[in-house]
Amino acid sequence: MSVNWNRIYQQLETARRNQTVDFSPDEAAQKQQLLARAELLARRPPESSDSGEQLEVLTFLLGDETFAIALAHIRTVYPPTPITPVPCTPSFIQGIIQAHGKLYSVVDLKKFFKITAHTTPNTQTIIILQSHATGELAVSVDKIITMRSIPPAAIQPALSAANSARTDYIRGITNDPLVIIDAPRILADQRLVVDEEVTG
Repeated sequence: MSVNWNRIYQQLETARRNQTVDFSPDEAAQKQQLLARAELLARRPPESSDSGEQLEVLTFLLGDETFAIALAHIRTVYPPTPITPVPCTPSFIQGIIQAHGKLYSVVDLKKFFKITAHTTPNTQTIIILQSHATGELAVSVDKIITMRSIPPAAIQPALSAANSARTDYIRGITNDPLVIIDAPRILADQRLVVDEEVTG
């Protein structure tokens, strides 16, 4: 199946225009962001809505598994982009890329979720995530599939017996099965706050 990149870019642009928050926080807001991370991690997930409103998601592959992220938490998507490795970072940090005039750390979601499928360097698609509370982060995925709408009633809670490395970061699962990632929880993960100072 071919990917309709124009449609993806149009949908992401629409979602971005609906956001009213500047996702490039200034230096004075950094302490507030750290507090927001802690609050976000402690917050219980909201109850399912009965309004019938659909969840718009972007679906993609990690190894042989299909995942999704809500469009509201995606700033943009890049086709396979060269990633510059950075030493002294966690194993799931692939490196950095430059986009929108900024540098982004790139998280390999397969390693983050401890999925053992092989990754070919610089062949993965980049998704830049965004959150009101915690700013932006780039993640790499194997292949974009499509966009789709999911009714809230079709989303079931993730079972604690599932892969423990990912359970805390899952918003829910559909019968397909499609694993819906909780992007704000990933953005709030303290492991992604990398100390740039390297001591000898």
